[in-house]
Amino acid sequence: MSLRSRGTLAARETGSRRGLGPVTTRRFENQKALQGHAEANDLTYVWEGMKAFPKRWRLAQLAQPGIYALVDVRTTRGVTRALMFPKAILRAELEPAAPMRDAPAKKKSWRALLIRKRSRYLGFMSNRILGYVDAPDRASAEAAAVSAFSLTEEQRKRLVVQQQEQRKRLVVPEHG
Repeated sequence: MSLRSRGTLAARETGSRRGLGPVTTRRFENQKALQGHAEANDLTYVWEGMKAFPKRWRLAQLAQPGIYALVDVRTTRGVTRALMFPKAILRAELEPAAPMRDAPAKKKSWRALLIRKRSRYLGFMSNRILGYVDAPDRASAEAAAVSAFSLTEEQRKRLVVQQQEQRKRLVVPEHG
C-alpha cells in the first residue's frame, strides 16, 4: 500500500507544511542529476516505495522546516518522488548503535568435564566434572578450562564443555 493511497501525500499536496517547509517544486531530469546534487550537498535520499520511505516521511512531518525535501525525479518509469535529507541525520542514528556492535559478547556459563578413558562397566560412562567457566563461546570456554584447571595435553583431548542453561531462580521471601 503506497503512501499516496493512504492519504499522507495527498495532505502534503494540498498544502500541509508540517516539517517540509515550502512546497518543493524542485524537479530532477534524471537519477544522475539527483545523485550529483546529493553528493555535492552531503545529502542522501530514499525513493517513494522503498521500505525506509514511510519512516523517513513520518520523521519529515515532525522535523523543522527545510531539513527534508520532497523532490520529483524523472525516471524510465515516469516521475518518481524521492525524499532528500542530510547525511548527518543518518550518521547520528547509526552512531549510538556503534558501541553496541563493539561490545564484547555476553559471557555464558560452561561446565567443564573430563571424559574417562574407559568405562568401568560396559553401559555406564562416568565423567568427572572439573568445574564451571564463563566464556562467550565454546572455543573460549575450552581455553579457559585448560588454563583454569591446569590440564595436561592428554587431559585436553578428553575435555568436553557444555553450555549451562540459564535457569530462573525461585526467590523465596524471608519472613521476619
